[in-house]
Amino acid sequence: MKNKLFNLLIFIALAIFTSCGGDRNHKHTRKTHDDIGRTVNIPVRVHRVVSLTPSITEILATIAPLEKIVARTPHCTYPKEILKVPVIDVYPLDIEKLVKLKPDLVFVKEGFLAIEQANQLEKLGISVYYLKFNTAQDIIHAIVKVGKLMDADMQAALEADTLGMHLHKLKVKAEQMIEKDKPEVLILISSNPLYAYGKDSYASDFLYYAGAKNAIKEKFSNPFPQLSREYLLKLNPEILITTKQNDNIFDLYPELKQSKAFKNNRIHYIDEDLISRPGPRVIEAILKLKEMVKNK
Repeated sequence: MKNKLFNLLIFIALAIFTSCGGDRNHKHTRKTHDDIGRTVNIPVRVHRVVSLTPSITEILATIAPLEKIVARTPHCTYPKEILKVPVIDVYPLDIEKLVKLKPDLVFVKEGFLAIEQANQLEKLGISVYYLKFNTAQDIIHAIVKVGKLMDADMQAALEADTLGMHLHKLKVKAEQMIEKDKPEVLILISSNPLYAYGKDSYASDFLYYAGAKNAIKEKFSNPFPQLSREYLLKLNPEILITTKQNDNIFDLYPELKQSKAFKNNRIHYIDEDLISRPGPRVIEAILKLKEMVKNK
């Protein structure tokens, strides 16, 4: 009788264990919404993560253990420790290699991965979480979100608080400035074709904290609009900021030599990675812009 009871208890225990194991993915995931409104099922504990965007890679490297990052893009080069992480091609995305890596979660910035590809990955059991950056504050919020998903809440909160404190100080100083003393600045992304950071871009928000304003005042459907040379000349920015990759700008558009920026020698070059990656180096980027736009 005792043996039968013992065997029955063992059977029940195994049945419960098997049931839990068979439904493991369902019971150990949580539903959340990413920045573009998609419902995403994410494991309660994320052990393997892939980043398909350099700025998000920098966030992950700042707040999470490096060993959790199992792949990065060829463009993810900061901090230097991240170079130890294997590379995955993104243009086009190497889906086969991504599946073999078995990540619990893939992070990507809005616009860096087609929704169809995200849906394809999720059908293969890989969760995809989109982040969106329109302002400096969005970066801080993103750090907190990533921290929660990566079980790194404390480190993320510390990083977010530090950045938030610096951002507040910059905001106070910017708001103390007289409006007419804030120069109109154009930040170029590329010279051929001609793209710039528009009014609704995060870089435009950086200019606000730096005590300046975007020379582009109208809203475009794209935060990074393509400009015509006529429009560029019409803007007539007081300061022009670009990258060394675009140092041929005046050869391509000699009419720009008539601009205030050229006549007053207010042409500045900024590190492309610093301005193009809305991540933990946001304060460094703003301070660099602040140095460039200050009155001589």
